[in-house]
Amino acid sequence: ISRSRLLIIILCLISLLWNSYIFFVTKTQKLPHSKRTICATMNDHWFVMNVINYADSMITLAVPFLIIAVLNVSISRTVMRRRSMCQNTVVAMLRYVTFSANLATGDRRCSAIEQNLENRKKDEKVTKTLLLISMVFLLMNLPDHVLRVLVSFLNDNGRWAVKNQYVICGLIQGQMISTLLFHTNFAINFILYSVAGDNFRTHMTGFCRQVWHKWSSKRNRAESDARKFTLKSGQFIYSYQSTAHSIAIGRGAMHFV
Repeated sequence: ISRSRLLIIILCLISLLWNSYIFFVTKTQKLPHSKRTICATMNDHWFVMNVINYADSMITLAVPFLIIAVLNVSISRTVMRRRSMCQNTVVAMLRYVTFSANLATGDRRCSAIEQNLENRKKDEKVTKTLLLISMVFLLMNLPDHVLRVLVSFLNDNGRWAVKNQYVICGLIQGQMISTLLFHTNFAINFILYSVAGDNFRTHMTGFCRQVWHKWSSKRNRAESDARKFTLKSGQFIYSYQSTAHSIAIGRGAMHFV
């Protein structure tokens, strides 16, 4: 097993173990005024559930949020600094090339400057893509964790029961919407890479063209085989009809004689 596969297996096992508590702290419960059955937390395990919610929010949101925020700020500062340095360097080198007496050397330096600019633009595009993905991750995960922590806090302090019904319904609806955003985050990376990543779009377009070319080739081959079969069938039918017609004429001539 390669290292990448082994790492994926280990991460999957850790995730399964981390979320296996749900089988021990929840149970099915019928709603009193309807026939629906929901999965609810056992009354004896509210404290454990709240602790797990706090720990999950710290591990999956707070720590990644701080790391991503610090790295985003560092990346943004680096990109801005490199952009200003690149502009100053390009202006100085262009002036030097303009007043250079050796035209061949100047042409080589111009090509080197263009290559350097192209590489820097590619780096900036990749950096912007990573910034976009990380910011979307924060925006789509933050509401769900905030509402979960808020509900756990209200349950811990016994304030959930005394709250207004409209407030409770609003919190429940908000938690449903935030949960949808949370799960959407796992599938939105493909769209983000398609929108922001030039390399991803190029390779994806090439892959789609390759698949379309293979499918078109198979379809054309099938149509060609069908035409050949139809042509051969027509020739066989025509030959059979001609032979039958000749036999019929021969029999008629013999009968006439």
